Amino acid sequence: MPPDDDWFFGTDPDFLHRADSPWTSVLAAHSVDSAGKERLVYNAICEYGPHGCIADDLRRDYPLLPYSTITARPCSLDRKGLIVRGPDARIGKSGSMQLVMRKSKYADYILRPEKEKKPRTGKKKRGTTP
Repeated sequence: MPPDDDWFFGTDPDFLHRADSPWTSVLAAHSVDSAGKERLVYNAICEYGPHGCIADDLRRDYPLLPYSTITARPCSLDRKGLIVRGPDARIGKSGSMQLVMRKSKYADYILRPEKEKKPRTGKKKRGTTP
């Protein structure tokens, strides 16, 4: 996916902290590259194809990233319609069931940039000269 698709990825930093958070939390929220992390997780899920993956698969693919970096992104990707979770599940490393994540069939349509709108050329009004 080209870098110009970043317009759809990421979360507004004001949603990443509470309203009454200390200034350090606000600063931390504004320093997070949520667009880059969402794109990373989205691309990883897409690479699994129709078989899909669970959160443990993503954690195994990116062992150096913190747990919360990987596991927090599917929620926003699902909310945006880029991935679907379920209805099937697989057993994870801990023995608990995890929903399978796959690329949404609408993801390519959603990420398609809006084409430039052509100016409307309406009918000329009567009695006007060019």
